[in-house]
Amino acid sequence: MDSLECHVQLESRGGRLGLLGTAIVAGKATGIVDVSYYLDLARGTFAGIGAAERDGALALVLLVDGSRFEGQLLRAALESAGYSVTCAASGEDALALLETGREFDLILTDLRLPRMDGFELARRVRAHSSGTPIPVLALAEKSVGADREKAIQTGFAGYLIKSDHAAVIQGLSHATRAGQAPA
Repeated sequence: MDSLECHVQLESRGGRLGLLGTAIVAGKATGIVDVSYYLDLARGTFAGIGAAERDGALALVLLVDGSRFEGQLLRAALESAGYSVTCAASGEDALALLETGREFDLILTDLRLPRMDGFELARRVRAHSSGTPIPVLALAEKSVGADREKAIQTGFAGYLIKSDHAAVIQGLSHATRAGQAPA
């Protein structure tokens, strides 16, 4: 999935649910998706998929994703399922948040981050953890056997496909109840 941030003049001709209209972006006719339509659908789909609570409080999730667009979509799905989500755009930003003393029940990180990938982030989180380590779950664009194996060897508590929001929520639900997620 590609995302591009730019100003467009939108011409809406109506008709299709989930589509606002079309615009010329980078010289190509492009359909403009009505994200709020899909978020409303997601709220209905994800509501009640599993407990997002730990000891009666909302589970605190640190979501690390270099794509602002994809991160916001996943954040909305997680919040609709009852999680309290803090976002970081890079591994460095995530470590900086952890160094301030902020506590999280889980870290959900994209494997492909700028500068410091998710594998290195997980290694650093484990190296700096005192007491009970924070479970770190890997987010991948697609299931790649080599990445899955490397994630297990790196110590990730789970390997999830980030576009499958329902599976991500189920993995987080499992992790909040059991202290780990399925690999």
